[in-house]
Amino acid sequence: MTSVPPSDPFGVALRELRMARGISLTKLAEKVNYSKSHLSRVEKGTKRATEWLVQRCDEVLEADGALIELSRRSPRTRPPSSTAQKPPIPSQLPHVVADFVGRANVVAQLDALLLPSGDTDSVAPVVLIDGPVAAGKTTTAVHWANRARHAFPDGILFADLNGFTLAHTPVNPAQLLRRFLTALGDNPDHLSDDVHNLGALFRTRLTGRRLLLLLDNTADAEQIRPLLPAAGGCAALVTSRNRMPGLVARDGVRRITLGPMSSDESFALLKQLLSSPLPLNTMRRITDLACRLPLPIRVAAARWETHNTWEALAGHDAMPLLTLLSADPDNATALRTLLSGSYQTLTPQAAQVFRLLGVGMHGPFTAQEASLLLGQDIPATRRSLDELINVHLISGGTPYYKFDAILRAFAIECIKQPSPP
Repeated sequence: MTSVPPSDPFGVALRELRMARGISLTKLAEKVNYSKSHLSRVEKGTKRATEWLVQRCDEVLEADGALIELSRRSPRTRPPSSTAQKPPIPSQLPHVVADFVGRANVVAQLDALLLPSGDTDSVAPVVLIDGPVAAGKTTTAVHWANRARHAFPDGILFADLNGFTLAHTPVNPAQLLRRFLTALGDNPDHLSDDVHNLGALFRTRLTGRRLLLLLDNTADAEQIRPLLPAAGGCAALVTSRNRMPGLVARDGVRRITLGPMSSDESFALLKQLLSSPLPLNTMRRITDLACRLPLPIRVAAARWETHNTWEALAGHDAMPLLTLLSADPDNATALRTLLSGSYQTLTPQAAQVFRLLGVGMHGPFTAQEASLLLGQDIPATRRSLDELINVHLISGGTPYYKFDAILRAFAIECIKQPSPP
């Protein structure tokens, strides 16, 4: 590749216009999302300006097309062309349920936190929806993204990162960046394998766009940090069973924890799913045994509609319920399979604590009570409890922890299983 001659008029004009606007090279680099050293070489004429950089510099420096016209006359730059193919607009959202019920407060929070403000110099907002298995994290995120798609005219990128999916390896960040860059128009054969280079290129491609990134079923913070957008106008919505405190503390991510539905919401969902109403006390028992979680309620309603066997199978405790909600061969709805995806992420110590506490504790308990049952000191007990809290295999916290009925049933079943590797 031949270098740009030192007298390149574009580089000279760029430097003069930048100085006339009172913008430092560092500030311009931030605004166009290129490195300072790269821009310096462009101004000196030792680096050719790309089509995208020409466009961004013209916009940021309010050149009204002068820089674009100048680059068009330069034989060694690649100016934007009016006939150039526009970048594709990805629309990758999965199917959204038509009978979404409740979560109005969460939808309102997402509106407030993620909808673009119009300030393209602002930092791209990132929100994490965390919560237990079957709380409807993905459904809620996809529902919100679908209704907010008008605010992101440059597209929506979606990926299931397989963070807690049995028999699937969590998606590698570099692999996902290559997939997203390809969706945005890059030639995959020209993409690096280095995650840092891919991340920088991805952030560059998002500059000047209004695009939503939905990262579902995330394992941990390291899996998604290279993917987080920087440009104002873009936004990222992340779902996970992991509370990811490091992502919140270090990266300023806002967290919304999705717990059980309210009684009214769970009743409304069940009634909407049934072809004919059930007695009030039966509906209350179904929603209570399902711990007011959307997925168990949906599966229970489907089983009722098909077999009318709820009364015989459900009984008065969660053990038959767990069997009922895991009988479907579809692993996406089998509750036992979904819970196993969380259990397999535990350290052996935390897995043992989960099993023993599920058997030994029959109500709210403190760390001190747990340590007595386990026969270990309180600091070690707290570390395991924190690990269980972090992936929502127990709920509560200091001073009282607790199991819901489904988690307790699963913990008792795990007594017969080996510890996670």
